[in-house]
Amino acid sequence: MADVATALTALLTGDPTVSGLVGSRVMPWQAVQSVARPFIAYQQTDGAHEHSFTAGQQLGRAIFQFSCVADTYAAAASLTDAVRVKLSGFRGTSEGVVIQSSLAIDERDAPVPPIAGKLKPIYTRQIDFSVWFTETAPTN
Repeated sequence: MADVATALTALLTGDPTVSGLVGSRVMPWQAVQSVARPFIAYQQTDGAHEHSFTAGQQLGRAIFQFSCVADTYAAAASLTDAVRVKLSGFRGTSEGVVIQSSLAIDERDAPVPPIAGKLKPIYTRQIDFSVWFTETAPTN
């Protein structure tokens, strides 16, 4: 079974609006500024596991931050909106991962200085999601 990051990536790249804006450029956060824009970079900023005293299913929670990066502020804002519309309120299965709840919890501008030697700015908007998902409890 895939992990929750893979499941969220599949949801975004499978969405016609999001993929129409970024194609398949949804990737783990990286400091590479040479990626063609627009793109979405993500990172898991927090996570927890609800413990169970019995084997079987239990809940996991992850906070994911999606950075929507574009050449204009309007394009970054449109991409952020598309991510919010796709993921906020999502409940279902993606890549074998059962997502119980995905809720947008925060959104912000995240200025990025221009690449050294270039004058063109990069616009970034970030949106955070709290994602609850079913995972297999460890057996001991």
